[in-house]
Amino acid sequence: MNSTAYVTMAPCKRCFASLLSAGVERIVCRQAPPEIIAKVAQKHQIQFVDMKYQANEQDDRISAITSIVENTEEKLEEIARLRRERKREKKVRKEKRKLQADNHVIK
Repeated sequence: MNSTAYVTMAPCKRCFASLLSAGVERIVCRQAPPEIIAKVAQKHQIQFVDMKYQANEQDDRISAITSIVENTEEKLEEIARLRRERKREKKVRKEKRKLQADNHVIK
């Protein structure tokens, strides 16, 4: 009693009968129920919640997050490139200092 069933598809007649006898008052699924089941549900005051539009909104949110991740990957690649460049510059400076030290010792 006072329970909600979350299902991936609208229930068939047998499944709906089981939910009805179990006392489910709300059925949440990704698609609208068949017309006959919707009528019986309305008669027994069972609420059907169609998640079809929420699924589309969820897909939009996932796409937005994916684009952020793609931008993040580009930024990470740029950071890695800058690090490699700084590492090369540091190596060059170190080699110059070593050459200067060697030249100073020779003189």
